[in-house]
Amino acid sequence: MRVLVTRPREDSARTAKALADRGFEALCVPLFKHASLPFDWPAHTDALLATSSNALRGLPEIPAQILDKPLLAVGDATAAAAIHAGFANVRSADGNGEALAALALRALPQGAQLTYLAGRDRRDEAIQALAARHVVTTIEVYEIRAVSRLPGALSQALLAGELDAALHFSPRASSQFADLLERCGLLPQAQALLHVCISAAACDPRLPKTVVATRPRLDSMLDALSQMRA
Repeated sequence: MRVLVTRPREDSARTAKALADRGFEALCVPLFKHASLPFDWPAHTDALLATSSNALRGLPEIPAQILDKPLLAVGDATAAAAIHAGFANVRSADGNGEALAALALRALPQGAQLTYLAGRDRRDEAIQALAARHVVTTIEVYEIRAVSRLPGALSQALLAGELDAALHFSPRASSQFADLLERCGLLPQAQALLHVCISAAACDPRLPKTVVATRPRLDSMLDALSQMRA
């Protein structure tokens, strides 16, 4: 089974390896690019939050007093990226934004000053709701920019019938995928694929053959893909 991965290049290699470990072949055609944004580190914070490993990529030099603070990550991949960036006190919520918010409520005293390392385009209602008990400062440290034209490798693979499935990691990702194909007249070919989504919110109604992972994690997406293959 050949599976399409449209994530930014930095995420594609990890996803392709995870697919290969399960016996799948990956076709990586990034439809998005990671771009760091300029920002200033806060003078004081009690802890940091990150809902994506993208927030830990391409950071400017991190002050020692920031690295010493706890960093709460949405999941294991984000936690690993934080450790790679130099943070020593890292905890994973092993879930989604709601799980991360719940971890912050359990782990941090009321009134704590939190720095949320965020993307420009995001769905973060659960994180912003923490402001009821904490002081939350949101700093946009990156944005994910969509490509404007359908890459030739993807159109060729669809026309040749060389794809069986596609992975979608956000509502924006599935929408961008469907938009590009609709403009190029290739949506019918995409509709023939199995679309495995990280959550129900990541499903696009234009892609009817959809399976939703039981948990918002890559391994759960691959579990769903393996079950469909079986």
